[in-house]
Amino acid sequence: RGSLWSWLSGIAHYQVAAYWRSSQRARRLLQLAEAGKLSSSDQDGQSLDGLLERHELAEVVRSVLAEMTADYASLLVAKYLDERSIDEMAVELANTSEAVKSKLARARREFRTKFESLRKQSVTKSL
Repeated sequence: RGSLWSWLSGIAHYQVAAYWRSSQRARRLLQLAEAGKLSSSDQDGQSLDGLLERHELAEVVRSVLAEMTADYASLLVAKYLDERSIDEMAVELANTSEAVKSKLARARREFRTKFESLRKQSVTKSL
């Protein structure tokens, strides 16, 4: 398949990328701590890596929602953050439940596509 050199350089590349990812996380965690965004109550029962991953995920979700149309973003926020039912959203939007379900499905599809794209970009940047 390949030479020993290719195999060893691939392993070395992976190890270097893992090192830089972890050092970037540590640096980002320090920035968050200095900015006061990590409270001591957040740190109870969770590792620092877990806190950082949760914060990074929240940033990606915010970015994706900001890129989406206002209609789709507001539907997703209402459904998953505000925990509103389909019927409640239908009344607010003066639509049928079926119309809201359909629009919500399209919004989820668009979110998933944009999220995967951003996630692939961030993985590529970290390597």
